[in-house]
Amino acid sequence: MKGRFYTNIDTLSTTTPFLNRISEEENITEEMLYPFVDIYNNTLITDVVLNIFGQISMTKSEIWNDFADKYEQKTENGVEVDYKDIYKGFYKLDKEYSIDPYDVWLRRLREVGLGAWLSLRMNDCHDPEKPASLLRSDFFYEAREKGWMIGDKYGYFRYCFDYSVPEVRKKMLDYIKEQLWRYDPDGLELDFQREIICFDIENCPDRIEIMTDFVRSVREMTEERGRQLGHKIRLGVRLMRDIEQNLIYGFDIVNWAKEGLVDLVCYTPRWETSDSDMPSEEWKEKVKGVELAAGVEILCWRMSVETRCTPAVVRGFAVRYLSRGADSMYLYNYYIDPGNIDSRAKYIQQVNETAGSLEEAMKHPYRHVVTFQDIAPRGCGRWKPLPIKLKTGESASLDINIGKARDNASAELILGFTSGSPESVSVFANGDAADFTETEYPSTEPDRRIYYGPDGTVYYKASVKPADKYRVELKSVGDAEIAYAEIGIY
Repeated sequence: MKGRFYTNIDTLSTTTPFLNRISEEENITEEMLYPFVDIYNNTLITDVVLNIFGQISMTKSEIWNDFADKYEQKTENGVEVDYKDIYKGFYKLDKEYSIDPYDVWLRRLREVGLGAWLSLRMNDCHDPEKPASLLRSDFFYEAREKGWMIGDKYGYFRYCFDYSVPEVRKKMLDYIKEQLWRYDPDGLELDFQREIICFDIENCPDRIEIMTDFVRSVREMTEERGRQLGHKIRLGVRLMRDIEQNLIYGFDIVNWAKEGLVDLVCYTPRWETSDSDMPSEEWKEKVKGVELAAGVEILCWRMSVETRCTPAVVRGFAVRYLSRGADSMYLYNYYIDPGNIDSRAKYIQQVNETAGSLEEAMKHPYRHVVTFQDIAPRGCGRWKPLPIKLKTGESASLDINIGKARDNASAELILGFTSGSPESVSVFANGDAADFTETEYPSTEPDRRIYYGPDGTVYYKASVKPADKYRVELKSVGDAEIAYAEIGIY
């Protein structure tokens, strides 16, 4: 299966500021919207996934509250509100010019040879602490009043809709059908990582059957609409990294694939971190007949501040996954506003140009930063190999699977200590003693700059032999804590 490179485009972070700026122009034309997607030309991106739904519809809708409802809204939940500044671009293009930006972008993407997808966040729950929100629909308040949410014991996720409730499923299915018949996409994505908690797990024993029937209903829609349009509409799902844990949440991806319900599966972290060791080999072995895409978040390892992946770090994830079972790579939150090409946008462009294929990623420096699993069902342990705390005389090991080392490369092991140092711990990489020197933080070389360890971390580097995987053995002669590890290939 030929590898593809997907990028998911958020609404409020990128789409609304772009359209708000366009709305200030005179004599607006559809062509003025082209740069929003043309920016992916001449990169490795093959498919652009346009998010149209979180808690409201960013397209016109008779099923959910949409951007026009929010623009015109004056009170919400007993609170005076004014969302005009946020939604003015969508509103003006619709009311004054009858321009639907998503229709324009879908057509334009097809014209320039890129895959054109629509994506729906299936259970977004942003702003749970706010009495009113620019993201929130009237259905939110109805569902909360009627007990159609999963409940307070789920903390931040307490206002996720409960998919065991027939009214919730019908609302979503009606909206999906409305949008499929409104547009002509190449693919439709059900984004269940916003959010994966669609059931009160402890009180819904038939959640697997419920969700499978739901996805089966969507599949029937995409096939019917595809026949009308004369082309296949691919169906994709975005799920968490672990097959068995997905099943606990109610997502039976192995049998969905066997039944032919989906064409694309993106396994991915949620948000807090990009995951450096998702089990690609297991996905390849167990989930047959579908395209498997490994997802990378914009954040590498969120500590006291948000720390984003550099291009070299994304390339490291790409090498790991594309050499170990993934068919494709998928970016989440890597959006670019073409009217605001700042330093962040420039490094995302580097990602788009170099991290979409194994061959291209390996031409450049790439780094494998050890991270962790950011979400798991309650009662399931999360994969989190760091920190490693050692008392005098103790030993430990850390396995780092980088996927593939480039021939004739130089390789570097970096460890970050929050207490102790390499003088406190003897370190062996694949059996060879590692000779460390302290490295500056941050490095003046952008591809090697270290952002990710906790405050106070001291970093040490050692040259190691290039290898596809490493067993890092640690033997302490004094107390130490190792909070950071990476392998860089240069």
